[in-house]
Amino acid sequence: MSAPFIEELAQRRGVRQFAKFVIVGVSSTAIDMGLHAFLYRGIDGQLNQALIRFANGLSPGMEDFLAAHDIDAAFVLIKAFTFIIATLNGFYWNRIWTFDAVDKDRAHRQLVRAYIVYGVGLLINTTVAGSIHHPGAGKVLYVVALVVATVVTTGWTFPMNKFWTFRDRRT
Repeated sequence: MSAPFIEELAQRRGVRQFAKFVIVGVSSTAIDMGLHAFLYRGIDGQLNQALIRFANGLSPGMEDFLAAHDIDAAFVLIKAFTFIIATLNGFYWNRIWTFDAVDKDRAHRQLVRAYIVYGVGLLINTTVAGSIHHPGAGKVLYVVALVVATVVTTGWTFPMNKFWTFRDRRT
């Protein structure tokens, strides 16, 4: 690639926004994965056991369902929690930096829309991660599950945030 092509590409607003979205996403991913590792791997297993007991108690037969489908309930529940925390970081930085959408009159609407986008993103993220990771999986599969879930979820969250949550009314 030639330098003029890269310079021309960098002048495009959508490309700059995507680059900023990726930077914000890297920080949110670090929060998500770091907090997940701390809660899932760093605590001595008591939290995991408590979450498994909680999940098993949600409905009759839940324990059999989770076992039959090889689902690690603690992994998925912790993933949901860490994803929510990370998206708060993403909302804040995407609103003020990536999309420059700090119009105070629209803050509430943006937040509601962001929660809808990230709610669907949460379903995508935990479904993908939970489908890849299973009880007893090694560290490599653990990381693969988190990374693949993040990449797939970005395919949903970037366009929805750009064209709906933080849509620029000036254009």
